Amino acid sequence: MLRRKCVTAIVFLLFENFLLLRTPIASQNAAYLASKKGLDIVDAVSSALKNASLVNQQVLVQSDDSSVLSKFKDNQSYKRVMYLTEKIGSVPRKTADEIKKYADAVNVPKTSVIEVYASYLYRLTNVVKELKDANLTVFVRTLKNEYTSLAFDYWSDPNIEIATYIQTAMVDGVITDFPATSSRFVSKSFHSQCLSSSKQTILPVTTSLA
Repeated sequence: MLRRKCVTAIVFLLFENFLLLRTPIASQNAAYLASKKGLDIVDAVSSALKNASLVNQQVLVQSDDSSVLSKFKDNQSYKRVMYLTEKIGSVPRKTADEIKKYADAVNVPKTSVIEVYASYLYRLTNVVKELKDANLTVFVRTLKNEYTSLAFDYWSDPNIEIATYIQTAMVDGVITDFPATSSRFVSKSFHSQCLSSSKQTILPVTTSLA
């Protein structure tokens, strides 16, 4: 009986080299690491970003802590993203304006935008409109390909879910575990196909009037 050995290769990168992979930067838990462990992640990220050659590249800095995002406010080339950890049903204007003080964009769970009940789409909330009214960019997370993560209305097709969030809910971007699927959707050929297809492609979600 032959057994094949599996060898795992581990490669260590300097953070400056990691940034060359064009990876968005998430500074979550930075406040905890600074206060409890004495690790200043914010300064490390700031220094690495300055040293990295990110010419004409959009840099997204994400955190769930406003104090972390405020430290990047002086660099206009960075887009600060507020990570909202919990599902939300609405965003009062005062709250949206407060977020705008620290962030340029918001990353929200997908069920904050389109509510799902018993695996069926229930309603489209006003969250995207309320955030955009405060001039905030809206990203939604996390889209997946597995059929168990898709509402029945999407017919087990992740492209229909992407189309619904982008063309019906009008989000500015999606966070996904399957970037190849999203890349295919935004490609000119597939996007044109989606736009010219039947009306059933973009699902009629009930709009909240609350």
